[in-house]
Amino acid sequence: MKSFVTYSEGYQPVSTKYKLYWLVGNLLGLSIIRVRSVKNRYGISTNKTFKAVHFGKHSFFKVLKKPTKKLWFKKLVNIGETNRSMKILEAPR
Repeated sequence: MKSFVTYSEGYQPVSTKYKLYWLVGNLLGLSIIRVRSVKNRYGISTNKTFKAVHFGKHSFFKVLKKPTKKLWFKKLVNIGETNRSMKILEAPR
């Protein structure tokens, strides 16, 4: 099984490639970007907090305008109120 590294507000990426993901995520208002090393996934999914677009090895998660479920980052918050910017980047090691 492949291992992943998770970047967050307190642990930002240092490689140029992942810094670019982080910058684009902020510009597009994404909360989570996931990069997979093996599995490809395609389509759009929606749950109580996010709408996600999956394209190949990349998934992009954006908070719904009216999320019905709170999510834990550092504290339990309503995502649309205080967590509008990029929060998590998960990438293969």
